[in-house]
Amino acid sequence: MQNPKPKEPLLLFIDDRPTAKATTIRPNAIVFTRTDELGQKLWKIAHPIPWSTKSRWIRWPVYFVVGLYSLLFTLWYFYRERVPITGRLQFQILGLYSPPPKGTPLKISYDEDVQKVLLADDDPRMMRVRSILDRILSASGQEHLEWKLTVLDCPDIANASITPFGLVLWYSGLFAAAETDDEIAAVLSHEVAHVIAHHADATSSGQLLGILAMLPAAPFILGGMFIQELILPALPPMAIGAMILLALSRKREAEADKIGMLLMTEAGYEPSATVTYWRKMESIEQKWFKDRGRIKGAEYKSTHPHTASRLSQAALDVPKILYMTGKGPLRPGMSPRELRLLEASKKRWKSFLEQRSHHDNKK
Repeated sequence: MQNPKPKEPLLLFIDDRPTAKATTIRPNAIVFTRTDELGQKLWKIAHPIPWSTKSRWIRWPVYFVVGLYSLLFTLWYFYRERVPITGRLQFQILGLYSPPPKGTPLKISYDEDVQKVLLADDDPRMMRVRSILDRILSASGQEHLEWKLTVLDCPDIANASITPFGLVLWYSGLFAAAETDDEIAAVLSHEVAHVIAHHADATSSGQLLGILAMLPAAPFILGGMFIQELILPALPPMAIGAMILLALSRKREAEADKIGMLLMTEAGYEPSATVTYWRKMESIEQKWFKDRGRIKGAEYKSTHPHTASRLSQAALDVPKILYMTGKGPLRPGMSPRELRLLEASKKRWKSFLEQRSHHDNKK
C-alpha cells in the first residue's frame, strides 16, 4: 500500500504593490495586500523595522546618555582630593573658595537691619569670641589668612556659620548653649574645619556634577512645566540625586565635627566640651519644637545630622581625640580594625601638624 501523498503547505504572500486592491486566493496560496488588517500584521512580522530606522529616535539619545555618564564618571574619578586630617576622598573639580591672604581688606556691606544688631569691636562678647577664634586659627595654621568675625545680637537665633571667604558669623543666641570658652571653641573649630577640608568647593563641585547628570531628564522637566504628567519619568532620578547630595552634606558636617575637636584640643581647649555643647543644644531644640507644636523631620531629609546623633558620636570620639593628640591613653577593648583606623588617623594628624610647622617656619 502506497503512502498517501503529503499535502502541499499553504503559502501566504503579501502583495505590497500600489495596484494590489484585494486579497486573492490561489491554489495552495493566499495573497494579502497591505490594506487588509491581517495583511498589515503579516507585513510587520515579515518585515521588522530595521535598526537604522529605529535609531532615528533611539540610537543618538542612547549615545548621548552613555557618553555623558562616561564623562561624568571620568571627571569624578580623576578629580578627587583627599581631605586633610581625615584622608577621605571627595570630588573637587572647583577651587573657587578660600579666605584671602592676611592683610587683604574684606569688602563686606551690611544692610540696615543687620547694622542695628551688629556688635561693636570693643563689646565684651565680641572680644571674647575673637580671642578664642584667634587661638583656633593659630593652632590650625590658618592665621596667615584674613578672617573677619561678625557677632550679631540676635538672642532668638542660636547659630554660627562661616563663609568660604573667611567671614565668621556668630549669633548671640548661641551663648545659651556655648556658655564656656571650651564650648565656644567647639563651635568655632567646627566652622574653621569646613574651610580646612574645602567643603565649600566640594559642595559646589557636587552640585555641578548633579546638574550635568540631570541633563537627560531636562526634556521631561521642561515639559512638565506645561504638561504635568511629563515630569513623572524625571522624578526618580531627581529624588535619588537629592538624597545623594543630602547624604554628602551630612557626611561633611560629621567630618567637620571630628576635625574641629582635634583643632580645639590642639589649641588647648577640652574636647569633652563638645559633648556638653550638643547636650545643651538638644535641649534647646526640643523646647523649640515643643513650644511650636512641631515634630523634627527625619534625618535623611536634612543637610545636618540630628543633634542626638552628633552628641552620641562626640561622646565616642573624645577618647580617640585625646589619644591622637597625645593627651590621653588608648581606650581598651578596641578591635584590630578600629585600632588600625585610629593609628592611620593619628598619622594623618601628625602629618597635618608637620605641614603647619613647615608653613610657620617659611613665614
